[in-house]
Amino acid sequence: MIKTPKKCFKGVIALMCCVTMLLGLCKAPVVSMAAEVDYYTPSNGQVLMFENAESGWALNTMHGSSSAPNGTAMDLYRYDGTDTERFRVSSNSDGSFMLSPLCTPSKYIDVRRYGAPLAVGQGICIWAADGDPLKNFKIKVVGDKVAIVLATRPDLCIAPSSAANASTQNQLIVRQLDTSKTEMLWTLKDGNWNTISAAAGNIENYIDPNPNYKFVTLSPMCMTNKALQVENGKIKYGTPANSLAESYKQGQVFRLIQGRNNSFYLCPVTRDSNIFASFVTASSLSDHAELITAGFNASNVDCQKIVSIENETYGYCPMTIGGVGNGDVCSFKFNNWYAIDVRDFGNSPERVVQVYPYSDNSAQQFRVNVVDDVRTVFDSIARDRMDSLLSDLGVNGNNTVYFTVNQRPCNENTRLSNHGCSNCSTGNIVNAGWFRNIFGNVSVGNFPSHDVDAYSRAYSGQSCFGFACFAQWKIYARNNSDNLVGERVATIRFNASDVKANVRPGDVLRMNGHSVLIYKVTDTGIVVLDSNWSINGQLNCVVQKHTISYDHFQFANATVYVNRVTTAW
Repeated sequence: MIKTPKKCFKGVIALMCCVTMLLGLCKAPVVSMAAEVDYYTPSNGQVLMFENAESGWALNTMHGSSSAPNGTAMDLYRYDGTDTERFRVSSNSDGSFMLSPLCTPSKYIDVRRYGAPLAVGQGICIWAADGDPLKNFKIKVVGDKVAIVLATRPDLCIAPSSAANASTQNQLIVRQLDTSKTEMLWTLKDGNWNTISAAAGNIENYIDPNPNYKFVTLSPMCMTNKALQVENGKIKYGTPANSLAESYKQGQVFRLIQGRNNSFYLCPVTRDSNIFASFVTASSLSDHAELITAGFNASNVDCQKIVSIENETYGYCPMTIGGVGNGDVCSFKFNNWYAIDVRDFGNSPERVVQVYPYSDNSAQQFRVNVVDDVRTVFDSIARDRMDSLLSDLGVNGNNTVYFTVNQRPCNENTRLSNHGCSNCSTGNIVNAGWFRNIFGNVSVGNFPSHDVDAYSRAYSGQSCFGFACFAQWKIYARNNSDNLVGERVATIRFNASDVKANVRPGDVLRMNGHSVLIYKVTDTGIVVLDSNWSINGQLNCVVQKHTISYDHFQFANATVYVNRVTTAW
């Protein structure tokens, strides 16, 4: 890479632009956000519901059943929780998707036109898959609501014919989108009628779907052996730098992500991957505004987008993440004016990082330390989330917690293990009151599938297997509607050599009829989370964190199926 000195580089560009404008060959640059249209992109297989913003009624398949014919109309109906109101997403490679009613899974929402050209006023129905592009939709974010628009014509949407008809069973039609009309808007819901927040926007419209990124720690040049750190929702300075493992625990590891249009985002590596370094509000783009952590927000993106990085080491502004190397000294600028600054301005006794107009000052310059051992970071994240899961369940010390419907052993008298029944069936547990109080509404259909033997796969179950399915989903899911994909990544033997080479925290192992979630791999065994681990034939369906040694009589050199969530992080 040719690295042009920064001042010279900017001068050359300015001169070239002036000359070309004089020749009429270019126009003055215009800053535009037009390429960053805000859509919500659901996951493949995700189940969605839609509540009309005008009436509160649900998008519905009229008289829906498994035998509903082609042309069955779509209408609005009072929410009743039936599968006529639930729709499964089938994603397309271009970012659009089809919606299939759960009551009629072989058909998809379509425009009923019978070969006629697309036109406003045509009815919305269901139809078997036939390659018609009018079965493809997108969800456009409009404040805290959404519009269901045609992928090929995003100016057209699915809606009732008028506000008055938003609370009747009249057929839905194609309408010209007008976001000021509430009957054209919807509240996005998951399959359990929980609201999905679409107001934060969809990150993929601002960050490439397969973004380049680096894990980094940032050390201020004006401080010795210090690092930026996330603490209580704020980004602070003056904190001693730690080893990598400790750095993650102390919130000192960040993900520097390549955004669209040569921008960057700085994301603290926390339990929530949707967290960004941010200002409080757009109006906070001012001197001394504090830098905090916040969920991604498209309407406030200027407070989260780093528009340029000044590489002080080489004197140029890198356009891509590749221009930021280990050991480089860089400044990070928002809106080309305010830079991250660690000076003590006397207004922040908590050492919160602020922003201040960019200048050649060591308080705005940071040495970038690139974290090469990414797996160590991921392992730390997984263990952190497992600790949180145990805390949520109330597992601590000798406290006995049962992963069952009634939170009691399945066999009250004997408490024997090696069983399966309705009391420890995950499908029943997720509907239990205690479970919903802790975790909210959860669908077992969103759990990653796992190998239960050499031939069979499933995404739910009972006792140890059911708990492992749920626990792995919980540590990787960003929200309760996340549908995660599981994959068998290895078939090995239970010994130190095989396990250390193929297993990592967050994996689910199935071995000799028992399923466990890996917390840590050691030289002598594995530390796991599981349920229904038999201790002297008792403690039926108790959740535990314990160690299984490689020479355990039941598992030594046994066949092990290693199952991993391949869509995480």
